[in-house]
Amino acid sequence: MFITIINDCKSQNDIGRQETRLASLFDNCHISFVGVTSSLGSVPTLEASGNLIDVIDAAEGKKGIVIVNVAPRGEVKKDGTNGSSFCYFYYKETLVISTIKGYALSLIKKLKLVKNVNVVNVNEVLNDIVKLGLITKDVASKINNSQFRSFDFVPRLAYWLYNGVKIPSQTLSIDQISHPPSYIWLVDSFGNAKLTLFKDDLPLKGSPLKVKTNLGNFPFYERLKDVPDGETAIYTGSSGIGNNRFLEIATQNKEGSAERSLNIKVGKEIKFLNL
Repeated sequence: MFITIINDCKSQNDIGRQETRLASLFDNCHISFVGVTSSLGSVPTLEASGNLIDVIDAAEGKKGIVIVNVAPRGEVKKDGTNGSSFCYFYYKETLVISTIKGYALSLIKKLKLVKNVNVVNVNEVLNDIVKLGLITKDVASKINNSQFRSFDFVPRLAYWLYNGVKIPSQTLSIDQISHPPSYIWLVDSFGNAKLTLFKDDLPLKGSPLKVKTNLGNFPFYERLKDVPDGETAIYTGSSGIGNNRFLEIATQNKEGSAERSLNIKVGKEIKFLNL
C-alpha cells in the first residue's frame, strides 16, 4: 500500500503534518511527498499534472492513493465554497484525489486515462459523514472551514473512499478539463526540461529531423544518449506512461543543461515556427 502526495504546501511543517495525518489513518503504508512550485498562478498545476502522470506510471495501476492539492489562487468565482473543488477517480486500482482548477488533470485528459471524474462538494460530504456517525458536527465544521484542506479534509476523504464509504459526488466529463498548453512542466536536477508534448505533437521536418521553436532550432533524437556532446536537442524522455513518453530538451554533457544554455524554467511556453 502506497500513498503519494503532490502539493505546493511543501515546508517541513506542511510535509510533516500531512504525512503524519495520513499515517495516523492508514496502517502499514509508505508515504511519499512530491513538492511542486509554490506560486499564485497556474504554473504549479502544470508541474503537478506531469508529476501525477509519473506517479501513476510508477504505481503500474496497483492499489494505492495519489493526492494532488495544487490550485491557482484568485478567480474565486471558479472555486467551491472554500477553495478549488476536489474530485476523485480510479486508474485501475489506484485512487486519485485531486483539485480540478488549473491544469492539474490536463495531462490525464491528454492521455485519455479516464473518461470522467467524480466531483465532491466538501459540505455535502461532511453532512453525509456526520449522518453515518463517523465524525461529529463540531469536527465537520472545523474541516469545512479549514484553510489547510490538505491536512484536514483530503486525508479523511482518502480514508473514507479507500474503505468503501459511499461519498456523494457529481460526474464531470474529462473533456471539461482544461487542455494542457505546450509548456515546460519540469526542469529536472540536471537542467533537462520536460515538456507537455509527445513526438507526434512536433512538426518535424528534414533529414535528420528538426523542429523550429521560439527557443531555437533543435534536432530530434529518440534518446538522450544519441545527442552529441555540446548539442541542444529535443528527444524522447523517461517521463510519461506506457508508450507515451514526454519530450525533453537538453544540452548534452554541459553543466546546467538546457536550463542554463537556454535560460528556461517551468511554465515556459513552446511555440512552433516554420522552418
